[in-house]
Amino acid sequence: MNCTTIKLILSALLFPFAVSAQQDPKAQEILKKLSDFARSSDVIYVRYDYAFKNVQTKENFSANGEAWIKKDKFKILVSQKNAEIYYDGEVMWTYIPSIKEVNISVPDTSSNEFFINNPAELFTYYEKEYKTRYLGDVNGTNACRVDLYPVDLKKPYYRIRLTIDKTTSQLTEAEAAGKNGETYLVKLKEVRSEKNLPDSFFTFDRRKHPDVEVIDLRF
Repeated sequence: MNCTTIKLILSALLFPFAVSAQQDPKAQEILKKLSDFARSSDVIYVRYDYAFKNVQTKENFSANGEAWIKKDKFKILVSQKNAEIYYDGEVMWTYIPSIKEVNISVPDTSSNEFFINNPAELFTYYEKEYKTRYLGDVNGTNACRVDLYPVDLKKPYYRIRLTIDKTTSQLTEAEAAGKNGETYLVKLKEVRSEKNLPDSFFTFDRRKHPDVEVIDLRF
């Protein structure tokens, strides 16, 4: 699995919420509950299913995995490819056990990538420039939907649709629609707050993998 594929898997987990122009009060009320949950959690655990498709290129990809997020740190597992991604707040390690390789990089926190470059804002990223719209209840369920539209037209996507459980106020699904025919769909199968984890949990330990080839992309 290359770095681009990993970014596609992780990207749709980031759902940037907004408080700027043309805000829907009902949508803002719902989004605030999501951010309140994150701010009160030492660590957030997520179990997810992911699907990517592009109607223009006919590309399709699906995966599932787990993620642990602690403020500006994270660890993500991609089950199908047995990939592990660690970020300690400064350096990112992408470990692929099947080829005994780990890539070291420094993510660009100012880029437009979903999730991969700022996963700490998974549920709290609603202070950016997005318009919000409350769509109402999802038929036959106890969920509702909110649409997010980026004010910045240079963003690679034109809409993010969130599905939120009304009882728990938890995010259950998100769909990001790109401008080039691509769609990212993430279903959050489980979301919970966990007790604090040591910082070492979010760092790749090279001592445990002495035979792994290290590719340093920082230089």
